[in-house]
Amino acid sequence: LADIQLSQVVDTDASESLRQTIKSLRDELSASRDEVLFYRQLMAPSEAQRGLRIEKLELTAGSNAAEVNYRLLLTQVAERNDWATGSVAVDIVGSLENEQVVLPLTEMTHVESYPLGVRFRYFQDFTGSLVIPQGLKPAQVVVTAASTGKGAKRVQKTFDWALEEY
Repeated sequence: LADIQLSQVVDTDASESLRQTIKSLRDELSASRDEVLFYRQLMAPSEAQRGLRIEKLELTAGSNAAEVNYRLLLTQVAERNDWATGSVAVDIVGSLENEQVVLPLTEMTHVESYPLGVRFRYFQDFTGSLVIPQGLKPAQVVVTAASTGKGAKRVQKTFDWALEEY
């Protein structure tokens, strides 16, 4: 009876370990597929995907409750390997003392110049930390990117304020 109980405990532990390994491998596979899709869209785009794009915005909790880390990814899909130049502005929409407010990035972090300068061939990352003012309840982030030069384009994308967990 003791051997059977021990065997059952070992089987349960092995089964749980195997389940965790499978979950980890599925998550890794999903992340790899997302990366492949990202690079495939950059290198072999459809006609509808050409030009400057605001790809994604990631928000993660910082070292304290008021701090938020951000990562903004811009991409460009073009037939030639031209440089994309221009600017990007980031505004946080939320409520402060029951009034809707729109705060630019400069209200929550120090940046050398604003709007942020853009210069890249395929993609460009913007990373940093924000300090949320006391009483502000962020709801959305509005990102506006504008390219300059031949084929100038202006794009805007709104993201819901959602902190990702890692």
